Amino acid sequence: MGILADLDFQKAGRFQFSFIQGFDDFNGEQKQYMNGQYVGKNSMDNFSDRVTSFIGWYEIDAPLTEYLRLTPYLGWRSLYAHLENPRGESDPGKDNSWVHLASGGLKLNYQKGPFGAGLRAGVNHRVSNKDIPGFVFRAMAPEASQVGFNIYMDRTVADLGTGVSYVFPGYGVLFGGYDAMLGQKTTSHTLSLGFVIPF
Repeated sequence: MGILADLDFQKAGRFQFSFIQGFDDFNGEQKQYMNGQYVGKNSMDNFSDRVTSFIGWYEIDAPLTEYLRLTPYLGWRSLYAHLENPRGESDPGKDNSWVHLASGGLKLNYQKGPFGAGLRAGVNHRVSNKDIPGFVFRAMAPEASQVGFNIYMDRTVADLGTGVSYVFPGYGVLFGGYDAMLGQKTTSHTLSLGFVIPF
């Protein structure tokens, strides 16, 4: 559950922030293998995590031509994770972690009539020394994130994206895009295709 807010200051830019509180509780068994051989299983009952996330973005448009605009953006994310019994009932314990990330970059957008296209390039840096392992998402830019295991392993990653859209008046919007996160130890690529139907 959470709160998402968008504040538009017109020529002074836009500010977006979100506060999210996540709850996960797990049950089941974890099977363990070593060199391809089954060595045993461990109960994961009573494994739970509580995740608190705050994200803030600021961006401002700089028109270059009638159809082209450049948009610098800056962002910050703070994430807190509290784990209970992360190794299962046979090895109970607790783990708490904070992680802080800063982002910045540029977006170049073209819009003429119903056709739109955009490019994005930026950087995302983990300010804190400790990362949060496991399956999480890394907020890269406004409305762009990458999801995966151990995605905070690299302190600094490059962020790239491109997309196109076309508006069918009275019917909807067709869009497609590509996003990439490039680090020394981690990479992630995402393709998207969608059709929005207003009603």
